[in-house]
Amino acid sequence: MMPRTRFLCAVLLSVCLAGAACAQALPRISEAKADPLRPVVGDTLRLTCRLQDPSGAVKTVTAVVRELPDVRVRLQPVEGGLLGFAVPVTAELQPMVYHLDLVARDAQGFRVRLAPGSTTTASFTIGQPRVTKAPPAPDFRPPLVAVKATARDGKPIVIRHPYRSHANWYKGQLHCHTTNSDGRTPPPVLVGKYLDNGCSWLQISDHEVVTADDRAPDGRQIVRLLGRERAIREGDMVCINYREPSITLTGQDTINAVVRAGGLVMLAHPESDVGYDRQELDRLRGMALVEMMNGPDGDASREWDYLLSTGRVVWGAASDDFHGNPEGTTSRSFVVVNAPRLDPAALLENLRLGNFYASQGPMLRLELRGGALRASSDQQGWFAFRGAYGVCLHRVFRGPDRTSAVYELTGDEGYVRVEFRGPEGKMAWSQPFFVSRAK
Repeated sequence: MMPRTRFLCAVLLSVCLAGAACAQALPRISEAKADPLRPVVGDTLRLTCRLQDPSGAVKTVTAVVRELPDVRVRLQPVEGGLLGFAVPVTAELQPMVYHLDLVARDAQGFRVRLAPGSTTTASFTIGQPRVTKAPPAPDFRPPLVAVKATARDGKPIVIRHPYRSHANWYKGQLHCHTTNSDGRTPPPVLVGKYLDNGCSWLQISDHEVVTADDRAPDGRQIVRLLGRERAIREGDMVCINYREPSITLTGQDTINAVVRAGGLVMLAHPESDVGYDRQELDRLRGMALVEMMNGPDGDASREWDYLLSTGRVVWGAASDDFHGNPEGTTSRSFVVVNAPRLDPAALLENLRLGNFYASQGPMLRLELRGGALRASSDQQGWFAFRGAYGVCLHRVFRGPDRTSAVYELTGDEGYVRVEFRGPEGKMAWSQPFFVSRAK
């Protein structure tokens, strides 16, 4: 063996040994289990786990109930070197599968990296859920408007997009919670808040519960889409226009059941701790929307661009995910649907078609002029035109006299979507325009 080769092998071996030693020094959680696995009302649920922490980095271990994200329990020392907690099972828990995500933090409250192979989830089942199996959902392929144009190099291209040019635009909310699940605002009060913020329609997405209230305390009425939020093994899903009481155990089963019932699925907060990794996104088929903005700053545009870049058609939505008190702020993130009339059927159909944009306040308008995409807003700010994997293709700032920008399409982008950022940092997002060379 040549001296240089032996040297490189020695360096590689040293790196591998150092990596293995570092992995062994990381804290490890093992033996996490819930007892009993199928408690009923009146039982005491106990969770125990074993923490091995040679360095003493971990100061707290918390169990977060994925289906009820506001429920967090700090684990305390119990017998035999175990950590755990005990809690009585009350009638407020719906019959379903619950998942407990274990989070380790240091003295400053920062999340601690755990050793590979650590157990980070325990689960238990309340009651006897009725499991639903539905035929597999097909890939989501809504009809698009096809336009032939000429690219800036003079070659013909085809642009496919979701916009229909109806006369009316309706602001609304897809994801929020009331006291019927884990929110802190009664349903009528929440209806009134969204009406006060200019919403024409609303879906309250309580966990495992369909909340149908449509009137504010003063009698004002709002158009309602009825649905719920479901938490399953991969992550949370907002089920739009889905009222069935049945329970599904996996993400794909949930999508299949909702699509079969005529509804739409939106992947909720995919960027969060209880969101979706890329392997989970690769396995799921048939969802119509992804919540690429959750609340004021839960940015999942990277996950949205990943789905688009792997050939899926999926629309980007922005939602409040409001859980707060009656005095809290709503309409931090919302969608604006272009529909011929304000009723549940028309709203649902144009959500399915992608005929809407997402916003935190700014208005967004889009227009094709030959092979150019023109975007405009009611505010001054930055326009970014993004392509595959979120790459910025073109960025424009317009001053006090102009509030628009233009991007000349090449035909090689795959897709182009528009982001706008206003002077206060609030944003708006278009749906993708799919671009290809004409055959």
